[in-house]
Amino acid sequence: MRSHAIDSLLLLLGAGLLLSGGMLSGQTALGSKSVIRNGRFADPAGPTESWSVRCSGGLGSMRVMPAETEGESNVMTVVIKQTSARPWSVELLQVLDSEVERGSTLHISFDYKMSEGYCFHFYWQVEASPWPKLLSLRLTEPVDTWHRLRVAVPIHEAYNAGQTAFSFHLAEKTGTLELRNISATLYPPGFDPETLPSNVNPVLGGDFYDNDWRDMVLRKIDKNRRGQLTVQVKTGEQAVPAAKVSIRQLSSSLAFGVEASAALLMPEVLSRRELNALCRRGEPYREAWPQYRKLILENPLFSFVSFYDGFTWREHAIWGNKIDLKLVQDTLAAGKSIRGHALFVPAYMFAPTACRSKNRDQLWEALMQQVEQMVKRHAGKINSWEVLHGAIEYNELYNFIGVDSLAEVFKTAEKASPGMTMLVSDLNALGEISEVSLNDLAELLTWLKTEGVNVQGLVLGMNLQRLDVAPQSMEKRLDRLHSQVGLPLHIRNLAVSGENLEAQADMIRDYMLLFFSRPEVVSLSLGELWSPALINARMGFYEADFQPRPAAAMVMKLLQEDWHTAAEAMTDAEGQVEFTPYLGEYEISVEQGGRQWQQKCRLSAEQKTGEILFELGAGQEK
Repeated sequence: MRSHAIDSLLLLLGAGLLLSGGMLSGQTALGSKSVIRNGRFADPAGPTESWSVRCSGGLGSMRVMPAETEGESNVMTVVIKQTSARPWSVELLQVLDSEVERGSTLHISFDYKMSEGYCFHFYWQVEASPWPKLLSLRLTEPVDTWHRLRVAVPIHEAYNAGQTAFSFHLAEKTGTLELRNISATLYPPGFDPETLPSNVNPVLGGDFYDNDWRDMVLRKIDKNRRGQLTVQVKTGEQAVPAAKVSIRQLSSSLAFGVEASAALLMPEVLSRRELNALCRRGEPYREAWPQYRKLILENPLFSFVSFYDGFTWREHAIWGNKIDLKLVQDTLAAGKSIRGHALFVPAYMFAPTACRSKNRDQLWEALMQQVEQMVKRHAGKINSWEVLHGAIEYNELYNFIGVDSLAEVFKTAEKASPGMTMLVSDLNALGEISEVSLNDLAELLTWLKTEGVNVQGLVLGMNLQRLDVAPQSMEKRLDRLHSQVGLPLHIRNLAVSGENLEAQADMIRDYMLLFFSRPEVVSLSLGELWSPALINARMGFYEADFQPRPAAAMVMKLLQEDWHTAAEAMTDAEGQVEFTPYLGEYEISVEQGGRQWQQKCRLSAEQKTGEILFELGAGQEK
């Protein structure tokens, strides 16, 4: 296994890139205007005038070639000889010097052709960290003749001149790309975008992009998450017609949870001196902290909680001993299970400060002792642990004490609590632009298996500061990852940063649709719900006063209505009634002659059909 870290943060720091202007051929509209400069690479001052060009590290070359025919656009030719985990290492960028009005429509087009196996990214993005994507396209199909891309983009927010940019990220794959005739025309509010030609589906939230994909996912949900339940009602050998049968869902086949703050749930045991940064952000709202506790522990939507603070080695060493036992007790008493996060994060910032002065043997011993004690401390209470978290992003500790430590922490944990569920957890490989981290993650899991480690699931972080990977693209990544690792998948910390709260809710919906459609996804947890607890408050689901944002309302609708079965029907002449409920645990009731009988049953991915027999008067009466 490689013992290097993928610098995922830098993957998110790319600048933007390109496009050019001009009206649509044969079409004009009152008030429309071109917003691109030198889209034909023919400016007298130089073919790349108005463009920022980057081609670093000897990865390849970029140059403008003369037009193939007179009067046609010159051609930007890109040759990539070496790939990069940072596709923007070769880039072409133009910042828009035009204001963009809310309600307007941007129509973008360009010609391209490329070699077999090549791909590139095109973005329209905010030109400031964290570079939010307003349009995101990843083009993968080889084209040996010129192909014209056209796309119409409705504008949901206003942007000042110089605030947005067009961009191509070009260094993900080796190969050759040719670009020409880059244009972008801005149409005023009130213009119907449906009248503009478009041959791609932009990866934006909401109904704007790819309804066909969403319909397909809904069909997959019906296939993978629904079952067949037949209820037979009898008295002796006689069928009982016209009996009222009700089913009520108690749990889902996909466990829903939430990432929460241990500190905010247990503030009464902390002194002011011990308040961490999260608590300091929430300090102005101290009187509201009891509402936070209610939101997490009394929320019927969530079956489990994962605490992102309090259980890691460093935090536990500082203040965890004061809270973790009571926190676990209170969480279990509220009817929630706990997924432990995380026994080993291989970076010094997640270890006690004293670890920096230890030699290899001392640090190894201290680590294994911490893992053993933490697991034993909560044995029988926390039965599922993220044993290893962030090994692709962080490598300091295992580079120092040895890569074997990654396998040994699992063996130590299993010995301390035999039968516990042991998971590998990743920060954000699933949501990165590049697929390098996904490959490294698969390699890590393969190596752990060769070391005799029994990893029982993979936890994938989905905390997206930017919308770089559309649900459609992520579906393909899930296909490949699942085929490689063959493990149950847990989606952790789902959250999306968004200036537009409605678009944020739409993206949350579509990601949840995707994950719910996948039978290998066995759990999903939302990220921190309360916006004041977050460094990026835009990612929260609830305002400071605990009013739900549109994303929270969307989640509640999905979990309480769309994916929840509660139904009733009357038995037919044969004493039978059939339901097609979502997979999960159910309470079934039969009412007849003023009396009621009840049973429970479970429909699972392994057993999607169920037949329940009620023999009235046979001891099932409530």
